[in-house]
Amino acid sequence: MATLQNSVLPVHQPLRKQVVGIDALRLTAAVLVMGSHLVVSSWLRSRNGGVMPTTSFMPLRPLFCYGWIGVEIFFVISGFVIAYSAQGVSAARFAKQRFFRLWPMCVMCALVAAGAALWMHAMPQRFVWRDVLETIAFVPGTHSTEYIDDPFWTLPVEAAFYLLVFLLIASRRLHLLPRVMAVAGAISCGYWALVTADPYWSGRAWLVVHKSLQHLSFYPSTLLLHGCFFATGVLLWDAMLRPGVRPAKSLHIAALVVTIAGCVMEIWYHSTIAAPYLEMTFPQWGAVAIWLTTVVMIWASVRHNAGLQHRIGMRGVNLLRAMGLVTYPLYLLHNRLGYSITMKLHAALGWYGAFAVAVSVVVLAAVVLALKIDPAIQGMLKRRMG
Repeated sequence: MATLQNSVLPVHQPLRKQVVGIDALRLTAAVLVMGSHLVVSSWLRSRNGGVMPTTSFMPLRPLFCYGWIGVEIFFVISGFVIAYSAQGVSAARFAKQRFFRLWPMCVMCALVAAGAALWMHAMPQRFVWRDVLETIAFVPGTHSTEYIDDPFWTLPVEAAFYLLVFLLIASRRLHLLPRVMAVAGAISCGYWALVTADPYWSGRAWLVVHKSLQHLSFYPSTLLLHGCFFATGVLLWDAMLRPGVRPAKSLHIAALVVTIAGCVMEIWYHSTIAAPYLEMTFPQWGAVAIWLTTVVMIWASVRHNAGLQHRIGMRGVNLLRAMGLVTYPLYLLHNRLGYSITMKLHAALGWYGAFAVAVSVVVLAAVVLALKIDPAIQGMLKRRMG
C-alpha cells in the first residue's frame, strides 16, 4: 500500500521543488545570447578592424537581433530562483552553495576561453592570463579588454545580488528581501527614467553621466543598472511561492509595476544603442515584447508547475534539470570558443559547416563540463572543505 501511494502522486503534488519551466527558459535565454554573439556581433566591422569577415550569416541576423535580451531574462530568473532557494538555509550554507555553483565553472570556462584566445593569437599571452585572473576574481580592470570573454561581465552583477541575500540571511532578516529589492528596483527604475527621459529635457547631460559611470569597473555591480530585473524576479516569487503571510496586494502590485517599468526602460535604452552597434535596424518594442513574454512564462511555469511535472514525468523533469545546468557553461563558453572554431574551419568546411561544428563543440563541451567535470570538482572541493 505504501509503495502504491509513493508511486501514484496526487495531480497537484509536485515531484520536486524544481520549477521545470524555468529550466526551459534558462536554455532559451542561453540560446538567444549565443545566437546574438555567433550570428550577429562576432562579424561586425567595428570588432574586426573595419572589415566584415563574412556576410554569410546575413539571412540569420534577423532571427537573433534581439538575442542580447537573454541576459535580462537571466537576471529575472536569478532573482526568482535565489529568493526561492535561500529559504530555510543558513548564511554559511547559502555562501557555500553559491560559491560551488558559480566559481569552479567560472574558472574552467575562463581557462577554455584563454585557450581559444591563445589559439587565435587574439592578444599577447601576458594579457590573456591577466584577463583570466581578473575574470575569476570578479575584479575587472580598466583596460579595454576587461574580461577574458564578454559574457563574464554578468558574474560580478550576480555576485552582488548574492552578497545582498547573504547579508540578509546572516542578519536574520531574509524576510525583508522583497522590501529591500522593491527599494533597489525603485532606485534602478528612477535611474533609467532619468537616462531615457534625458534627451527631452536636459540636452543629454544625464546620458553623459551614465556613459562616464560605465567606465568604472565596479559600476555594474552596484545593482543600480540591473536591480530592477532581480527585483522583478524576487517580487514574482514573493507573490507566488513565499511561505507565510502575503504582502498587501495593492502595495505588491505597485512595487512590481515600478520594477517592471524600470526593466522596460533599460531594455528600450539598450535597444536604441544596440541597433547601430549591431549594424541593423529593428524596433525597440520587439525586445520589450520578448522580455515581457518571458515574465508571463515564468508566472505560468510556477502556476502550472505540478501539472507540467506530472505531464512530462520524472524523465522529462530530469532532462529539463540537466538542460538548466548546461546553460551556465553554454553561456560562458560559446562566444570566444565558437568564434575561434568558425574562423579556423571556414576555409575547409564553408561558413555554415564551420558554424555547425562550432555550435556542436560548444554544446558538447558545456554538457561535459556541467554534467561530468563540474560535479566531480564540486565533490572534491566539498570533501576538502568539510
